Amino acid sequence: MVSETQEVVNKAGRKSEVNYQTQKKLRELAKDIEYALVVNAASAVGASGTARTMKGISGWIATNVTTGTGTGAEVLTEVMYNDYRLVA
Repeated sequence: MVSETQEVVNKAGRKSEVNYQTQKKLRELAKDIEYALVVNAASAVGASGTARTMKGISGWIATNVTTGTGTGAEVLTEVMYNDYRLVA
């Protein structure tokens, strides 16, 4: 929340506190969405004590799976993503 006083006070570097806070929250939301789509592989269907969550891109990949060297989880790259077939 931004008070009227905060909005009308002359601040160095920005004209509007409302616009600044809006842009700040939008950047935070964009990062959260990117994490949910790219990094998050698991999903939860929800229960009495657990909220539902969606799975990301790597959670939908069912064919053409690359396991790498077998020494651990492999980081998803753009090239790998473009080679995969997503299953809905």
